[in-house]
Amino acid sequence: PATPEIYPLPPPALLPTSEGAEPGHRFLTGPGVTAVVGRERDTVVGYAYLQSDREIQAHLSSIAVDRDHRRQGIARQLLAVALDRAGGGRIDLVTDSAENFYEALEHKRWSGFRIYPPFV
Repeated sequence: PATPEIYPLPPPALLPTSEGAEPGHRFLTGPGVTAVVGRERDTVVGYAYLQSDREIQAHLSSIAVDRDHRRQGIARQLLAVALDRAGGGRIDLVTDSAENFYEALEHKRWSGFRIYPPFV
């Protein structure tokens, strides 16, 4: 299979338009946010979305690769390009479905919590 190219999320003028698309684009391109897509020819085969302090750390909010394109290094490419564009020396993340993938990367395991409101 062809190796996909990784691109930053295009500006709104290059995205297909639909009603309500603008708030979603602002969400993916706001301050501290980096979103990249992997494309093979004209087909999106994956994406990564993270936030970063641009110096020390980034947090991976979401990553996905099309089922037919998995196990080809695309997720690793997405992570590398996203962190390079976002800045930072590491990526923190929470997962409930991809432990084998993340364990295959250099990492340090630590315990954490994802908390939800209400807090009082």
